Order: sequence, then C-alpha cells, then structure tokens
Amino acid sequence: MWTLFIVGLVACGGNEETDAVGPAIAAIDEVPLLTMTAPARGAFTGEDNVLVSGGVQMGSGAISTVEINGTVVESATSAAGLVTFDSELEWEPGINLIGVRIEDENGERAVDGRAIYAGPVHEPGATLTDAVFLQVGSDMLDDDDGVLDDVAALMETLLMDESISDSFVGQPMESDYYELTPTSLSFEDAAVDLWTGTGGLTAEVTFFDVWVDFDVEGVSWYSWVSTDGSAWIDELALTVTLTADGVEVLPTSTVAELTGYGITVDYFPDSLEDYLADWTETTLEEELASTTEEMLESLVGDYLQAFAVDIDFAEGMNLALEVADIDTGTEGLRLTMDVTITGDEAFALPTGAGSLQTEGRAPSWPLDANAPFAVALDDDLMNQLLFAFWSSGALQGFSFSSVEMTGLSGSTLPPPLGPVEEVSLEFGLPAVWGAAVVDDQDAELSMGEFLLRFAREDGETLEFSINVKTGVVMEMVEGDEGAEFGLTLDNRPSEIALEIGVLEYPEGVDPGDLAALIRLLVPPLFGNASAFMPTFPIPTVPLGSFLEGEVFEDVEFELRNPEIEVSSTGWMLMTGELTTD
Repeated sequence: MWTLFIVGLVACGGNEETDAVGPAIAAIDEVPLLTMTAPARGAFTGEDNVLVSGGVQMGSGAISTVEINGTVVESATSAAGLVTFDSELEWEPGINLIGVRIEDENGERAVDGRAIYAGPVHEPGATLTDAVFLQVGSDMLDDDDGVLDDVAALMETLLMDESISDSFVGQPMESDYYELTPTSLSFEDAAVDLWTGTGGLTAEVTFFDVWVDFDVEGVSWYSWVSTDGSAWIDELALTVTLTADGVEVLPTSTVAELTGYGITVDYFPDSLEDYLADWTETTLEEELASTTEEMLESLVGDYLQAFAVDIDFAEGMNLALEVADIDTGTEGLRLTMDVTITGDEAFALPTGAGSLQTEGRAPSWPLDANAPFAVALDDDLMNQLLFAFWSSGALQGFSFSSVEMTGLSGSTLPPPLGPVEEVSLEFGLPAVWGAAVVDDQDAELSMGEFLLRFAREDGETLEFSINVKTGVVMEMVEGDEGAEFGLTLDNRPSEIALEIGVLEYPEGVDPGDLAALIRLLVPPLFGNASAFMPTFPIPTVPLGSFLEGEVFEDVEFELRNPEIEVSSTGWMLMTGELTTD
C-alpha cells in the first residue's frame, strides 16, 4: 500500500501544471554558496534548543540578509568573504522544518531546507500504556433484536447449543444419604437480558420448562438404594451480578427464583422422600446457577479478550494489544489497553531514534454515549506505527525507470529535472501524525528528509530534500471486505508548510531556482497522490477465534456505519457498530 502512495507522489511530476513551470533554468555565475553545519539532516534530538549554524561563501555581491525560518539573524563576515551565522531555535514535538535563506546585494539568493525529529520519544518497540480506550456499548451487550451480534444473543445460543448440558450431565451431587447424578438435562427455551451500571454487569438468565433425569445411589446405611427419577421446573430465573476486577469480570452474587417444581422417582424409602424432594430442588437450583455463572464468566472474558489482538500487519511488523483494565458504567463496558508495535530494523537507526511521545489529554468517558462501539487511539500509537514502517525499511529504496515514469505520468519530466533515466526516493525520517491546525482538516502529517533523486539521461544527478507539513482528510468507506478508511493530502499551497534542500545539482545551475521549482511541484504532486493513497481495512473479529462450537465457525464481527475524527489533542476516535449481519 505504501508503494502505491509513493508511486503516486512521483508519478505526478509530468502533469500539465508541472510542465508549465518546467523550462530549462538558465545557468548563472557567482551566486552565493550556502553550507549548513548544524543541525545534522534527519537528526533526533531532545535538547532544549536546536543550534542552527552555517556559512555562506559570497558570490559577486555582499550578503545583505540571512534568514532562518523567516527571521533575520546576525551574521559575521571574514576577510575571505565567508559569512557565518548561528542561532538557537525552540522546537515543538515532532518534525521541525528548518529553512535558511540568503540574499546578496545583487538579488542573488541561496536556500537550504532540512528537518529534525525533536522531542521525547519512545524507544523502538516500547509498550505504550493506556494507548487504546475501547467502549462496548449497551447495544453490543444486549440489543434485543435476536441477531447473533451481542453478548446476550451469544449466551442464549450457547445455552441452547447444549453447552450447559455437557457441563452439567454426569456430575455427581452428594448428600449425607445418597449420591444423585444427572443423566440428561433439557429445557424448552432460555432467555438472557444483560445490562451494565456503575455497580457492574447484571445478567438475568431465565430457563423455561426445565427437565432433569437422574440416577440415585444410596450411601452409608442406605447403600442398598439404587433407583432413577426425574425433576422438572416450570421456570428458573437467575440474576447474576458480575463485577470488574482489574482485567477480569467475575461473578460476585446470584439470586435464584424458581417457579413450579416437581419430582418423581421409581422407588425411594418413604422416610427420605421429602428430604430428596427438598434437597434436589435446592441442589439443582444451585448447580444450574453455578454452571450459568461459569459460562457467563467465560463468555464475557473471552469476548473482551477477543479485542486483545496480536497480528502481523506487514512483513516483519507486529501489533499486539493487551487489556490493562476493565470498568463498567451505564453506557457499557470500558476497556483500557496497552499496545506494542514492533518492526524489524532494516538499517542502523540514528542516535536517539524512537517514536514521538506526547502528553495529549486522553478523551473522557464515555467516548460516545450514543455509539454501540467506540475506540480511541493515542497519537503515540499512530506515530509508533509510522516509525515501525520507517525503521523496517518499508519506505526505502524505491526506484522507477524512464519507461515506468512515462507510463505513470503520461509524459517525460521537463528540464532541468529530465529527460530522466531513473527516479528514486526514500524517507530519511519517519512521518509524524498530529492534531490538525486547520479547521477543515482532520489531522496533520509531517514528512522530513523525504529524498527525491533524479538521474538524468545525460548522466547528471539532481537530489532534493523535501520537508513538509500538510493536512490530512480522512474518509470511511465500505470496501470489498468490510470497513476501510483512507487519507487525502491537502494540496492547497497556502496550507502546506514546506522547506526544500538542494543536495546535488549540475554545475552552473542556481540551486535557489531549483528549490523554487520543486516548491511549485509539491502541491500538484500531493493533489494527484491522493488518488494513490492506500486505504486501511478495519480488521474483522471471527467469533470462532474465541468461542467454541460449529454455530460460530463462519461468523465474523464487522464494523458498520463507521465514523472517524481526530481530537484537538491528536487522539483518533472511531465509532460504529459491530455486527454479524
């Protein structure tokens, strides 16, 4: 998917807008020569301030101004015509763009742009605590529509699928006088109602027309007794309360209400018949309650742990979610989760490299009181994901031949960029995800030291460092295999922060003019690249992965009617409904 995105960026170089600004740039002599000595390109830093320094070898005219990020700074000139400058800049967390512009008294100029990754970082592969908040709304617990997409419906299916009978039949029940072993259990129907509150999760499980066959063997003085019988219950209502305890939801109390009970046996001593009837009624009630508690505990636990996915989402990259805490409220169940994203490191990482660590305030509960399902993702998670892609080498080493470029762009690249034999590109820094700075954007994406290299047919090479911040608009769509979300880059020149570094260029060509050309090309590149941006599928959850039984084998939860937004603190909020329809 990233290949398509990168191909899209490069492929747009030959459109009509680009050709309009692409005539050969005239060679000029004695332009000022700018050399930046600090900071290093693509550096990771956590220092309080960043030192920007360098020098300019004067051309035919004296240097009149030195600007760093639009601010004029002091400079000093030596006898040899070398102008030096240095200034300290405060950084903001993330990718910081640094642009230096020099102009001499003849109007000639020199420019350089670069980027650094600044701020506290998480070490590669570090576990991000409390990075995901997940809300399972009331409708996902019980929506009363009979569809197999909520916990209550799953419980009813398990009960009618003889699971409770399998765990109940054959288990001896002992008293002081005899041992009773159920040989069969059946009931006409079972209903489950489920709701949450500040005190926990409450399940009301009702069995209708219960019938139990059993064998009885006497013990001690009554060892000679051996018979069989049956018991029936018109209705057994069990109210089970489950309370969140750390990462578990455990049964804490059960209240039973039994209506219409009877018992018959083939033969039994008259002196023990009343005892048998009373004891069997109480014991059956207790055993059915205990079995129901165990099923509820197992079902709810397995259901919630199903969200703790561990997946390989790309070659050499893994995402692991772990439930850190469970809580309940009137709006549903709340899960707090830790996440770890790891990727094989394809190259030696720079000193201090890691994914951005921010202090953005987490969203408050409920995430969305009206949403059946909601999940909030920390921007630290998004940036660890982007860092894993980058450090794995997935964004490096792309190259395209002249034929490929012609096929992709519809024309050859104009001079002085072409005629081109090959175009290659790589990312010198991981991209950074952050909160939007423009009202009609959903988020901001920063890319630093995006290196674009043109190998011309005449043997000349041009290389540029593109450092950019632009807005992102997100859109949720229904794909072939469920919900997907895609990204569109904002290509409005007024909303793009951009600094260009000219790293290699033919002799006699003004690098300032080349930088201006690339600056003009970036907005249309982003505009056309939007068609090539990948979409990201939302994973489905197969019921068979956490529930046993043939009835669940081919059933999957899918996110429907999804909506997505990013908060002012950078957290991504996704809402919708999980359904098996």
